[in-house]
Amino acid sequence: YLSNLKNDIAKRLQERNLTIDVPEHIEYIRIQFQSQFDIATYYQHWFKEFGLLGINFSKLNHEILFAIYDKDLFNYFIINIEGFIQKELKENITIDYDNKIKYIKEFKLLSTPDILQYRYHTSLMNLNLADFPFDEISVREIYLSLIKYLEDRNINFRLLSDSNHLEIYDSTESLIDEIAKNFDIVLSITSSLATVIKPSEFNLPERSYGFEIENSDEDLPMVGIIDTGISNQTPLASIIINDDSFNITGTSAFADNADRGSGHGTGVAALAALGRKAYHNNFSGNLKADAKLLSIKILDSNSGFISEGDVLTLLKNAKIKYPDLKLFVLTTCYQANKSNNEDYSTYSYELDKFAYENDCLLIICTANNDDAMVTNSHYDLNYFFSEITNICSPAESMNNLTVGAAADSLRDGLFEGISTSKEFPTLFTRKSHIDLHSLFPKNKINRFYFRPDVIESGGDYEHQGRFVGTGSKATMEILS
Repeated sequence: YLSNLKNDIAKRLQERNLTIDVPEHIEYIRIQFQSQFDIATYYQHWFKEFGLLGINFSKLNHEILFAIYDKDLFNYFIINIEGFIQKELKENITIDYDNKIKYIKEFKLLSTPDILQYRYHTSLMNLNLADFPFDEISVREIYLSLIKYLEDRNINFRLLSDSNHLEIYDSTESLIDEIAKNFDIVLSITSSLATVIKPSEFNLPERSYGFEIENSDEDLPMVGIIDTGISNQTPLASIIINDDSFNITGTSAFADNADRGSGHGTGVAALAALGRKAYHNNFSGNLKADAKLLSIKILDSNSGFISEGDVLTLLKNAKIKYPDLKLFVLTTCYQANKSNNEDYSTYSYELDKFAYENDCLLIICTANNDDAMVTNSHYDLNYFFSEITNICSPAESMNNLTVGAAADSLRDGLFEGISTSKEFPTLFTRKSHIDLHSLFPKNKINRFYFRPDVIESGGDYEHQGRFVGTGSKATMEILS
């Protein structure tokens, strides 16, 4: 680790573009500890003795990202590491070192590849900025130099100050790379690509409308559907709030063009307003709705780039205009799954904060795992031990309700799915990214700490000869 640290520091210095006017540079070291780091007992020692300033605390305080605040004191840290090595290798058995060094499990420099945390460059990129507890003058100067850098290149951006999050629009990949290498208040850069839960793969659209809603004149509670719009060309029209103002797509909030016109938000809205009743009645006859629907349109297709700032603005404006609005359904998530014990995203933090401050609840999907069918020819719950089955942001939200899929399709008769039983999770659902077993002994595991909070009927794969796929027996019908 020490050898890699020294090499990475040298490489980081070589990567700098000296023609860019940046007033100061900061290096960061990420240290993982043998157990939880007791901040009250040890933090001041690490700061005063080793010159390390804690910036980000993750993995339930097992891992801390430190800024190298005092380089002279940090050199003392390196000397202690070298002393530990020499003594343990019996090269110098009389040498002394600070015993707190033994508390370290591993360490590394925050390098450019660590900062660039996206698979594909997109038209909307998210920059997470360091939030320093003090010495804000130097940090502010680096921030202002970054803003000038973007303005000089006519790059559009927006700062979400509550979460220290910068959204950058229509940049080049080389520009993002240059920012990561030169502006040391940027801790990570991610893509904003989000997807809906793809009903075309896991559900069968129901295109005939044999039912009517009989209580649309009642004073029903309202549910905000944050999705691809709600089509008013269905019997839902009578319970859709006639308000097109919560829309960032440039298309009508009452048109649902996802999935080649089959829609997505419309099906979600029907589930929110009608629940299981529509299935018990075979989508026929007169049905009573449980809620009226407010269309909050953030996408016009199966996937696209989501601005966290835009979504939060829509939610806040909706709450201001409709103070009694308490429930929202969000079935769009970022495309990439979270890695094990990865930090909570700024998106989930902002949604947590919104729910708390406005006494609301968001019902959020886990996102679908499109690889499940490719890698499985039978039902095996051990599949969920793989990292690829982890939830996608913002499903890790702590103040809201996360819902995964059970294999049940709400069909009468024999269960036709591949799962052990219809109340079991279907393979395309996702599980929590938090792995407490890798961080704590058995006696400290919290069995109530998991995601998703619940699973609900979502359909299943079915056997097709020797293969597994989607068909007409185990999938769940949805309104189109």
